[in-house]
Amino acid sequence: MPPKHQAIGRSATQARNKKASRASETDEQRECLGAGDEGGGRHCDTDINECASNPCMNQGECSDQVNGYRCICAVGYIGEQCEVKNDHCINNPCENEAHCFNTQGDYYCLCSEEWQGKNCSTKRQNCLHPPCEGKRYFT
Repeated sequence: MPPKHQAIGRSATQARNKKASRASETDEQRECLGAGDEGGGRHCDTDINECASNPCMNQGECSDQVNGYRCICAVGYIGEQCEVKNDHCINNPCENEAHCFNTQGDYYCLCSEEWQGKNCSTKRQNCLHPPCEGKRYFT
């Protein structure tokens, strides 16, 4: 994102907000430069909420940062504004008729009772010797 304000003699607060102020030649009062319609306060001490425009797409949650924002994407989306669909199940990684579910940054296979493992590719063994805690199969 390009800077929104020009840097001219910034204080610590102004530097955090990436704004500038300049002193008046007559009364040493400071005024905020470059704030335009976004506010900024007379002394550049008002933070601008970059999330106000709802920049995050696909139900992403916006987190306002100093001079910017961060999108926390919903499951299945990535990108700076959650604009890219990220479907980990598109290539059917789950085997043996297991159901695939997208998770944040990965996928999960819901295996049938007879299968186990990340992709449901390992056959479960029958429980032949007690104790098996009442289960038909063990993992």
